[in-house]
Formats: sequence, structure tokens, C-alpha cells
Amino acid sequence: MIKLFSSFLIIFLLFSVGFAQETNAGFPKKIAFINKFAFYDDVKGIKKLSQTRYVIDQLSCFPLHYSEISEIRRELENPDLKPKERERKETHLKTLLREQEEAWKKQYEKVKKILVDPILIEISDSLKKIETQNNIIIIDAPELDEKGYILGIDFKFDITEKFINYFNNKSKTNGENLNLDIPESKIGVINLDLLFDQQRGIKILKNSEINSTNFCSNKIFCKEFSTFTQSYTLKNGFSFIFDSCKNLPEEIRKLVDKDVTQDFIDNFNNKTIKE
Repeated sequence: MIKLFSSFLIIFLLFSVGFAQETNAGFPKKIAFINKFAFYDDVKGIKKLSQTRYVIDQLSCFPLHYSEISEIRRELENPDLKPKERERKETHLKTLLREQEEAWKKQYEKVKKILVDPILIEISDSLKKIETQNNIIIIDAPELDEKGYILGIDFKFDITEKFINYFNNKSKTNGENLNLDIPESKIGVINLDLLFDQQRGIKILKNSEINSTNFCSNKIFCKEFSTFTQSYTLKNGFSFIFDSCKNLPEEIRKLVDKDVTQDFIDNFNNKTIKE
């Protein structure tokens, strides 16, 4: 899948927790996924996190060197400023901006440690508890998608909304279990490198410069490939299709049902011929 999930706020990208676990009986055959970026939505997200937004936003209200930076920028707008003086001010401005950014990061880390980290730990613990209660694996889909692992996904395995509702109402339900009816997962893999093989791969790419590392620079093919992959995933009853060229997490590799690379190539080529 090509960038299925988008970032919400860059300061929250520090949140990356592995939820998948191994049980005593081996690996569960059921996989669900969460979209961690939805946790930070002001309206539909996790309330405890959205409440921290106000405090974090205040960090940039009165940044370090604010008055001096504003004054230098105003002075640089003067077209009559001498070249050497302009160069000196521009150099000083870069120094002040760098110090401002460093100061903001230090402030943010302090606030994050006090306000955000405890909530993230609580979220992680809750997800692990749900995994155990339901004997499932919960994966962080945006994280895997950003790494290029996910090629196709069935959204019926998305438990994000259910988890957010559960987490927001834990205090009202006394930590009542979240029982999930997750069907058994069907996992496929595709060797992305083989799709671009000049001899055995997708025919329309023969003699082209498109390969597995740059194909999304071709927006037309990228969109066509992404749409077809998603359609192939659902049509063939797969829960997830991953790129086998990637170093997949152990809990996922153990659950792979089938390598569908050749079948995918044949179907894509036949589709192209019919068109």
C-alpha cells in the first residue's frame, strides 16, 4: 500500500510502540491493526492526548529570542542594507533560530515526559491487555506502512475506533474487557523486486527505468499499482499483503499463508492486456 496512512502532527511521531506479542501457545492466527495517528484527533481521538495539546501549543507562544528575531527580520527587509551588514545579520539570525529550536525541543521533552509519556504507556498496556484477552496480534499499521511493508490491507481488521471508545470510557466501565470478534487472518506476501524483473515481472515495465525503489515517482503507475493491489487483496480474501523483501516482524512472518507474487504478476498482466 502506498502511504495509506498520513502523519497527524510531527511532534507526536515520537510515539512508536510495538504491541504484537507472543503467547504461550504460539502465535495467534488473528491480526488486527490500529491507526495511531487517529489517537490525536481533537474530536474523535483519545481525550487524554487531546487535552495535552493545549499545553504543548503554549510552548511556541513565547519562543526564545522572539523579539530579537523579529527585529532582525524587519531590518533585513531594508533594500539599502549594506552587503556585509546583511551577511552579518543573516548569520546571526540563523544562530538565533537554531538556539530557538533547540530550546523548544528541550521544553517539549520535559512536557512530554510529564504529560504525554504516561498516557502512551497506558495506551500500550491497554493494547497488550486486549491482545491477551482476545488472543490476537495488534499491529501498528501506519508504522509498517511508512516503512513500505504493507501492500494491501482489509479495513475490517481496523479496531482503532473501538479501541479509542474503550480507552476513553475505561473509568466508566471499571476497565471492562474489550471483546473483539476478529476473524482468522489470511496473510499473503509479494516479492516486490520480482514485479520489476525485466524477464518475469510486469510486462508494461519491461525496458523501463521504473523499479521497486522509485516506482512511486511515476504517479500514474503508482496510483494504478496501489489501486490494483488493494483490489487484489480484497478479491482474494487476504487480510494483509506484505512485501516479502522487507524484514518483516517475526510475529507476521510466522503467519504468512502464501507467496502470491507470480499470481499477482499474471493477474496484473492479464488486466493490462484486456485494457
